[in-house]
Amino acid sequence: MPGTLKRSQVRELTLTRSSSNFLRSKLIPHEPFNDDGMHGDKRCEHPSNRAFRDTRRISRPRKPPRYTHPIQTVPSELLALIFIIGSSLDPITFPITVSHVCGAWRDVALRSPPLWRRLTLTSNTRYHLDMWRERIFRAKACSLDIEIGTGRDGRRPYMGANAVQWYMHLVFPTISRWRSLHISFAHSTPFLWNAALSGCCSNVSPYVHAPMIEDISLIYPANDDTKEFTLFGGVAPRLRSLTIDGIRLSWIPHMMCNLTFLDYTHRGPASGDHAVSIVLDMLEISSRLEELRISFPSRHSQNLRGFPTSERPHRRVALPRLTKLHLRIEGPGIPSELLMLLPLLSLPRLSSLHMHDPIRSSHPFIHLGSFLKAFRLPTQLHFMMMEGGWVDHRILPSLLRSLKNLGRLVVCGARIPSPYYLGRAFAISRRAGDVIVDRRDVIY
Repeated sequence: MPGTLKRSQVRELTLTRSSSNFLRSKLIPHEPFNDDGMHGDKRCEHPSNRAFRDTRRISRPRKPPRYTHPIQTVPSELLALIFIIGSSLDPITFPITVSHVCGAWRDVALRSPPLWRRLTLTSNTRYHLDMWRERIFRAKACSLDIEIGTGRDGRRPYMGANAVQWYMHLVFPTISRWRSLHISFAHSTPFLWNAALSGCCSNVSPYVHAPMIEDISLIYPANDDTKEFTLFGGVAPRLRSLTIDGIRLSWIPHMMCNLTFLDYTHRGPASGDHAVSIVLDMLEISSRLEELRISFPSRHSQNLRGFPTSERPHRRVALPRLTKLHLRIEGPGIPSELLMLLPLLSLPRLSSLHMHDPIRSSHPFIHLGSFLKAFRLPTQLHFMMMEGGWVDHRILPSLLRSLKNLGRLVVCGARIPSPYYLGRAFAISRRAGDVIVDRRDVIY
């Protein structure tokens, strides 16, 4: 007999809403409870649950704000330019210093080839050849500035021919990338020029050509070797600036014709007419000069004592682009070569004249008046600087009257009677009708 409590049919299992909410709260504990089910309206959420969720979001720990130094906001291009300008003041230690400040600066320094282009090879760096090799590598394809020697003033330590040869052996493979070459020695040592320039003077090999070089400075006043050097096989099409003192160079036309700056100090056995002929030949080839600095040291020239006229060269050389002329006298008097040379130069655009006297003699040079008569100053001069023995207060007023376009006169290292000078020189001015066009600006 069947029991009375037995169900007549099996009821289907259904998941009630309460059971569903209970399971969801256990499986997803971070989701807030919602009586409306999975598809309920969020806007009907209980206020206590909403407050709990907001509190939990606010209480999460936050990272402190990072402090950025203002220097790190500078663009890397501008920072690289600052590094390059700074390296021109201290080419040895400055690039190393800035590359060790921080990682960001190091990346900028290593990615700036011009920062490493300057190689200053002195006697106190003989054991740092690996450092210079690394600099050449960091310069990549950038042009190089080579500087070797003790400096013109001799402040750097002594350097022998062996050290010079070691340094040149290091940089010779990069000769096609040279942008400038500066070699200077202040002491006397045999075979210095041979050690420094022997690898640059082949007339056959194309590996000695310097297609990128723009500036050359070769200074060795104590040189007693009369050998003539032909640099770079005569191939340096971009050469614009040349400074030579104590060395003889072959003046090749297609190499020297584009010069715009020449600083020439004549030292050697040639003197008198022969020296003047050499200089005229040089200037005739380099007729595009814009600035010329010339000097005849007194030990290789005789002072002005009765001007030679019979043996003086007669051809004239025109320098149509020359605007600045520097005359330098390193002795007690005016060399005869300078007197013979200047009247033979045609200077139609000369506007600035500098007359230097490093000794700053307190007395005028002998025969200064005769020199100024032989070399008539161009009337278009706008600036003139006179130093030491070039100044004679007895000649100065008449000289200023003849230079009607002169705008500024600078006098250095000379004794001038102030009342006389101010009364005669400073008051001179040029008049156009009744209008004063210009007034002398005198510094002394």
